[in-house]
Amino acid sequence: MATLDLDWLILGGGVHGTLLSRFLLATQRVARSRLRVLDPHPQPLAQWQHCARSVGMRYMRSPSVHHIDVPSFSMRKFADATQVSPRDFVEPYHRPRVDVFDSHCRWVIDAHDLEELRLQGTATDLRRAGEGWCVHTDAGELRSRRVVLALGSTHGLAWPSWAQDLDAPGRIEHVLDPGFSRDDVATTDDVAIVGGAISAAQLALALAAQPGRTGGVQVLARRAPRTRQFDTDPGWLGPRYLAGFQRQPCLRERRRMIDRARGGGTIPPQEWRRIRRAMARGVLSWHHAEVAAAWMHPLDCRLDLRLRSGQGLRVDRVLLATGFDRRRPVPAWLEAAALALELPRAPCGAPVLDAHLQWAPGLGVTGPGAELVLGPAARNVSGARMAADRLRALA
Repeated sequence: MATLDLDWLILGGGVHGTLLSRFLLATQRVARSRLRVLDPHPQPLAQWQHCARSVGMRYMRSPSVHHIDVPSFSMRKFADATQVSPRDFVEPYHRPRVDVFDSHCRWVIDAHDLEELRLQGTATDLRRAGEGWCVHTDAGELRSRRVVLALGSTHGLAWPSWAQDLDAPGRIEHVLDPGFSRDDVATTDDVAIVGGAISAAQLALALAAQPGRTGGVQVLARRAPRTRQFDTDPGWLGPRYLAGFQRQPCLRERRRMIDRARGGGTIPPQEWRRIRRAMARGVLSWHHAEVAAAWMHPLDCRLDLRLRSGQGLRVDRVLLATGFDRRRPVPAWLEAAALALELPRAPCGAPVLDAHLQWAPGLGVTGPGAELVLGPAARNVSGARMAADRLRALA
């Protein structure tokens, strides 16, 4: 990769980065030749699609107006133009099937040639360069007047303490790990899924529906299931809740407000009804239980789990549906760069941003790193749209 001098460089080509590139071009104040998206994956949204496939997601949790295009009703226009069946959207909130969401993304990417903006590579360092920024990558050096960090949460998976030192290759995996494939789970395997939110529910349903499955599927959740349509109340998308949140000067209190709003993992009511029906048929079970320890049985190489209740459980595989590590708001290379650049951090470790989501002049942030400004929906598709509106105002 030759050294490039740009006006805008977006680090991350997932939902947030791809959406932002579309919004910036739509302003007609950003030249295509001066905008690039750096991403380690060969295709846009690759990590998002992997995660959706891994857990067997069928329908989006968000409504059809949450997507990567600028016009709110773009997905409905796409559905009409491509004769997508109305059955591919479900109520409440006209939620699209995952493959419809992905097809719409591809439609937007192709229609606006967003793929030609992509550079494949991984950022390794960030430094100031005059009035702009210099990003060091594994494929060369990039200079840009503005840099936006759209890095998502994928730099740190949440592994329970009992699993971190467990030497059980092929027996315990995190379902959001890039190397995980649900197709590798044999139908004869007795599986324990650790987690109590939507990913655990979707994965359990997908495994239980495998043709010819003879092994058991059990979910071990620390908390009793909590149902909620969205992971945050829709009031967080507008002034109903955000006005008070953004008037709050204390960043510790803002973090507490975010934690209360998200409230840990939840399951949409319609997914929980499917779980209940599957339990009634005897194809999966759901336990309010927490793993205390685990080890490989020396004779049959299966996993023995000891629960907090004192009970034991033996399974062939453990699949962790425990999400991302929120104690790591930025990847390690950015942690070091932020320290060297003396960029301001909140007590929780998140970036301290201005109203335009700038961590420093010309350095923007979207996604989980923007939560202290945008609130608990910052990491969602709706949060990506809110962030893009603020960032494109700088163009």
